[in-house]
Amino acid sequence: MTARPRGRPRVFDREMAVRSAQRLIWQHGFEAMSLSQLEDAMGIRRSSLYSAFGSKLGLLGEAADLYLADFAKQRDKVLPGIRSTLGRLEAMFGLFATNFVAPGGPLGCFLCAAAHSCSNENAEAVNMLVIRRKAFAEVIRAELEAGVQSGEFIPDTPVAALTDFLVSVVQGMSIGARDGKPMESLRQIATFALSVPARYMAPKDASPAPAATAI
Repeated sequence: MTARPRGRPRVFDREMAVRSAQRLIWQHGFEAMSLSQLEDAMGIRRSSLYSAFGSKLGLLGEAADLYLADFAKQRDKVLPGIRSTLGRLEAMFGLFATNFVAPGGPLGCFLCAAAHSCSNENAEAVNMLVIRRKAFAEVIRAELEAGVQSGEFIPDTPVAALTDFLVSVVQGMSIGARDGKPMESLRQIATFALSVPARYMAPKDASPAPAATAI
Protein backbone atom coordinates (compact mmCIF):
# COMPACT_ATOMS: atom_id res chain seq x y z
CA MET A 1 0.00 0.00 0.00
CA THR A 2 1.55 3.29 -1.08
CA ALA A 3 1.75 6.12 1.36
CA ARG A 4 -0.59 9.03 0.74
CA PRO A 5 1.33 12.15 -0.28
CA ARG A 6 1.33 14.86 2.30
CA GLY A 7 -0.75 17.91 1.44
CA ARG A 8 0.99 21.08 0.44
CA PRO A 9 -0.16 24.62 1.12
CA ARG A 10 -2.06 26.04 -1.81
CA VAL A 11 0.10 28.25 -4.00
CA PHE A 12 -1.50 31.61 -4.74
CA ASP A 13 -0.57 34.94 -6.29
CA ARG A 14 0.17 36.95 -3.18
CA GLU A 15 -0.09 40.39 -4.77
CA MET A 16 -3.35 39.56 -6.52
CA ALA A 17 -4.78 38.19 -3.28
CA VAL A 18 -3.76 41.30 -1.36
CA ARG A 19 -5.28 43.54 -4.03
CA SER A 20 -8.57 41.65 -3.77
CA ALA A 21 -8.59 42.07 0.01
CA GLN A 22 -7.50 45.69 -0.31
CA ARG A 23 -10.47 46.48 -2.54
CA LEU A 24 -12.98 45.03 -0.08
CA ILE A 25 -11.42 46.76 2.93
CA TRP A 26 -11.24 50.02 0.97
CA GLN A 27 -14.92 49.86 0.05
CA HIS A 28 -16.39 48.61 3.32
CA GLY A 29 -13.81 49.21 6.04
CA PHE A 30 -11.52 46.86 7.93
CA GLU A 31 -13.86 46.19 10.81
CA ALA A 32 -16.84 45.39 8.58
CA MET A 33 -14.96 42.66 6.69
CA SER A 34 -15.09 39.16 8.14
CA LEU A 35 -12.33 36.64 7.57
CA SER A 36 -14.76 34.54 5.53
CA GLN A 37 -15.43 37.45 3.16
CA LEU A 38 -11.73 38.12 2.78
CA GLU A 39 -11.02 34.43 2.14
CA ASP A 40 -13.65 34.32 -0.58
CA ALA A 41 -12.33 37.47 -2.24
CA MET A 42 -8.73 36.25 -2.10
CA GLY A 43 -9.57 32.71 -3.17
CA ILE A 44 -7.62 31.10 -0.31
CA ARG A 45 -8.38 29.17 2.84
CA ARG A 46 -8.12 30.61 6.31
CA SER A 47 -5.08 28.47 7.09
CA SER A 48 -3.30 29.99 4.06
CA LEU A 49 -4.32 33.49 5.09
CA TYR A 50 -2.87 33.02 8.57
CA SER A 51 0.22 31.32 7.22
CA ALA A 52 0.91 34.13 4.73
CA PHE A 53 -0.11 37.20 6.72
CA GLY A 54 -0.23 36.11 10.36
CA SER A 55 -3.60 37.72 11.00
CA LYS A 56 -6.28 39.95 9.53
CA LEU A 57 -4.26 42.88 10.87
CA GLY A 58 -1.16 41.65 9.06
CA LEU A 59 -3.18 41.52 5.86
CA LEU A 60 -4.27 45.13 6.41
CA GLY A 61 -0.66 46.18 6.84
CA GLU A 62 0.36 44.53 3.60
CA ALA A 63 -2.60 46.09 1.76
CA ALA A 64 -1.60 49.52 3.09
CA ASP A 65 2.03 49.02 2.10
CA LEU A 66 0.94 47.95 -1.38
CA TYR A 67 -1.15 51.13 -1.65
CA LEU A 68 1.88 53.26 -0.72
CA ALA A 69 4.09 51.33 -3.14
CA ASP A 70 1.59 51.86 -5.96
CA PHE A 71 1.54 55.60 -5.29
CA ALA A 72 5.35 55.72 -5.16
CA LYS A 73 5.51 54.09 -8.61
CA GLN A 74 3.03 56.62 -10.02
CA ARG A 75 4.93 59.48 -8.41
CA ASP A 76 8.23 58.26 -9.81
CA LYS A 77 6.73 58.24 -13.30
CA VAL A 78 5.42 61.80 -13.25
CA LEU A 79 8.00 63.65 -11.14
CA PRO A 80 11.25 63.16 -13.10
CA GLY A 81 11.93 66.30 -15.06
CA ILE A 82 9.83 68.52 -12.75
CA ARG A 83 12.43 70.59 -10.93
CA SER A 84 10.33 72.99 -8.89
CA THR A 85 8.82 71.94 -5.56
CA LEU A 86 5.52 73.61 -6.39
CA GLY A 87 5.41 71.81 -9.73
CA ARG A 88 6.11 68.48 -8.01
CA LEU A 89 3.35 69.10 -5.47
CA GLU A 90 0.96 70.04 -8.27
CA ALA A 91 1.78 66.76 -10.04
CA MET A 92 1.19 64.74 -6.86
CA PHE A 93 -2.10 66.46 -6.09
CA GLY A 94 -3.14 65.84 -9.68
CA LEU A 95 -2.55 62.14 -9.02
CA PHE A 96 -4.70 62.30 -5.88
CA ALA A 97 -7.57 63.92 -7.78
CA THR A 98 -7.35 61.29 -10.52
CA ASN A 99 -6.86 58.27 -8.27
CA PHE A 100 -9.58 59.15 -5.77
CA VAL A 101 -12.28 58.90 -8.45
CA ALA A 102 -10.67 56.32 -10.75
CA PRO A 103 -13.36 54.50 -12.79
CA GLY A 104 -14.16 51.05 -11.46
CA GLY A 105 -12.10 51.46 -8.32
CA PRO A 106 -12.94 52.25 -4.71
CA LEU A 107 -13.32 55.97 -4.09
CA GLY A 108 -11.01 58.11 -2.01
CA CYS A 109 -7.75 57.20 -0.30
CA PHE A 110 -7.24 53.70 1.11
CA LEU A 111 -5.24 55.02 4.09
CA CYS A 112 -8.12 57.32 5.03
CA ALA A 113 -11.03 54.99 4.28
CA ALA A 114 -9.84 51.56 5.45
CA ALA A 115 -10.02 52.10 9.21
CA HIS A 116 -10.78 55.70 10.04
CA SER A 117 -12.43 54.63 13.28
CA CYS A 118 -12.85 51.21 14.87
CA SER A 119 -13.92 49.70 18.16
CA ASN A 120 -11.32 49.31 20.89
CA GLU A 121 -10.90 45.71 19.78
CA ASN A 122 -9.46 46.92 16.46
CA ALA A 123 -7.60 49.98 17.71
CA GLU A 124 -4.36 48.50 16.33
CA ALA A 125 -5.79 48.78 12.82
CA VAL A 126 -6.35 52.51 13.29
CA ASN A 127 -2.84 52.96 14.70
CA MET A 128 -1.34 50.97 11.84
CA LEU A 129 -2.88 53.30 9.26
CA VAL A 130 -1.91 56.38 11.28
CA ILE A 131 1.71 55.24 10.92
CA ARG A 132 1.28 54.82 7.15
CA ARG A 133 -0.36 58.24 6.86
CA LYS A 134 2.62 59.73 8.70
CA ALA A 135 4.92 58.12 6.15
CA PHE A 136 2.82 59.70 3.40
CA ALA A 137 2.98 63.09 5.18
CA GLU A 138 6.75 62.76 5.26
CA VAL A 139 6.79 62.70 1.45
CA ILE A 140 5.06 66.09 1.37
CA ARG A 141 7.27 67.47 4.14
CA ALA A 142 10.42 66.36 2.29
CA GLU A 143 9.27 68.16 -0.87
CA LEU A 144 8.66 71.39 1.05
CA GLU A 145 11.98 71.09 2.89
CA ALA A 146 13.77 70.57 -0.40
CA GLY A 147 12.10 73.73 -1.71
CA VAL A 148 13.48 75.71 1.23
CA GLN A 149 16.95 74.21 0.81
CA SER A 150 17.01 75.00 -2.92
CA GLY A 151 15.96 78.61 -2.34
CA GLU A 152 12.62 78.19 -4.10
CA PHE A 153 10.86 78.99 -0.81
CA ILE A 154 11.90 81.60 1.71
CA PRO A 155 13.90 80.39 4.73
CA ASP A 156 11.06 81.06 7.24
CA THR A 157 8.58 78.86 5.34
CA PRO A 158 6.49 77.06 8.00
CA VAL A 159 7.20 73.58 6.65
CA ALA A 160 5.54 71.68 9.49
CA ALA A 161 2.32 73.72 9.36
CA LEU A 162 2.15 73.55 5.57
CA THR A 163 2.65 69.79 5.70
CA ASP A 164 -0.21 69.40 8.18
CA PHE A 165 -2.40 71.66 6.06
CA LEU A 166 -1.73 69.83 2.80
CA VAL A 167 -2.23 66.41 4.39
CA SER A 168 -5.56 67.62 5.77
CA VAL A 169 -6.52 68.77 2.28
CA VAL A 170 -5.73 65.33 0.86
CA GLN A 171 -7.89 63.72 3.55
CA GLY A 172 -10.68 66.15 2.71
CA MET A 173 -10.36 65.33 -0.99
CA SER A 174 -10.70 61.65 -0.09
CA ILE A 175 -13.91 62.28 1.84
CA GLY A 176 -15.19 64.48 -0.99
CA ALA A 177 -14.53 61.73 -3.52
CA ARG A 178 -16.46 59.22 -1.42
CA ASP A 179 -19.28 61.76 -1.14
CA GLY A 180 -19.53 61.99 -4.92
CA LYS A 181 -17.45 65.03 -5.84
CA PRO A 182 -16.18 64.80 -9.45
CA MET A 183 -12.53 64.98 -10.43
CA GLU A 184 -12.80 68.60 -11.56
CA SER A 185 -13.95 69.65 -8.08
CA LEU A 186 -11.06 67.78 -6.48
CA ARG A 187 -8.64 69.49 -8.86
CA GLN A 188 -10.05 72.89 -7.96
CA ILE A 189 -9.60 72.11 -4.26
CA ALA A 190 -6.00 71.06 -4.93
CA THR A 191 -5.26 74.20 -6.92
CA PHE A 192 -6.64 76.42 -4.17
CA ALA A 193 -4.72 74.51 -1.48
CA LEU A 194 -1.41 74.83 -3.33
CA SER A 195 -1.86 78.59 -3.57
CA VAL A 196 -0.92 78.59 0.14
CA PRO A 197 2.64 77.23 -0.19
CA ALA A 198 3.00 79.41 -3.31
CA ARG A 199 2.83 82.44 -0.99
CA TYR A 200 6.18 81.41 0.51
CA MET A 201 8.08 81.26 -2.76
CA ALA A 202 11.19 83.39 -2.79
CA PRO A 203 10.74 86.46 -5.02
CA LYS A 204 12.65 86.60 -8.28
CA ASP A 205 13.88 90.01 -9.35
CA ALA A 206 11.47 91.56 -6.81
CA SER A 207 8.47 90.30 -8.78
CA PRO A 208 5.46 88.89 -6.88
CA ALA A 209 5.45 85.16 -6.12
CA PRO A 210 3.38 83.30 -8.74
CA ALA A 211 0.15 81.60 -7.83
CA ALA A 212 -0.23 77.84 -8.19
CA THR A 213 -1.23 76.79 -11.67
CA ALA A 214 -4.50 74.97 -12.27
CA ILE A 215 -4.22 71.22 -11.76
